[in-house]
Amino acid sequence: MLLPGTHRFKLAGGHPVLDFLNTLGGNRLTAPREDLETPEDLVSWGLQSGWLDQEHAHPMLVEIQLRPAEARAALTRVRAFREALFRVFLAVSEDALPAPEPLEAFEREARRAWSERRLVRTPDRGYRWVSPGSARLDAFIPGLALAASELLTGPERARVRICEATAMDGCGWLFLDTSKNGTRRWCEMATCGNKYKARRHYARVRAGRRTTAE
Repeated sequence: MLLPGTHRFKLAGGHPVLDFLNTLGGNRLTAPREDLETPEDLVSWGLQSGWLDQEHAHPMLVEIQLRPAEARAALTRVRAFREALFRVFLAVSEDALPAPEPLEAFEREARRAWSERRLVRTPDRGYRWVSPGSARLDAFIPGLALAASELLTGPERARVRICEATAMDGCGWLFLDTSKNGTRRWCEMATCGNKYKARRHYARVRAGRRTTAE
């Protein structure tokens, strides 16, 4: 669902955590564009990505209207967490060690999220872990921290990639390579992939012209 006046997000990451990291758009590493400009944008991302349902989104929108200053402050915290998490997964995509500061920020939020969980009985007499509900925007952080920790420590970590256009344009978008042979190169073929194909075509045309001239 797209809220009126909010950003329409491209969900190319293949995993909600990576889609969250890609909410800094444009050429992320050279000319970034903030797509979480307003608190409403964050709720809209949650709805579009499937991270939020209407039942949880509505109280957040009410909270934004009632306490706009607090909502802006919470959005700032969410964006700061996003950037720490991005630095961790950027290193993962390059098979490198993350810097201590972003890794510690990520670990701190994951520990906090686990400490807030409670074990509850289910209707079928089983048990499950649940996190406390909240209408505050920074309630995004605990869930994303736990999802990111599962991605980081699970087998899918080896399939986290950075768009190959990063070397050319600074794209910086991350994605989960679910292709059969693990050979996906672009965050989106329609954008970065087509740019590369156009460059390659132009280079061939130029090379042909030089050969003809000689």
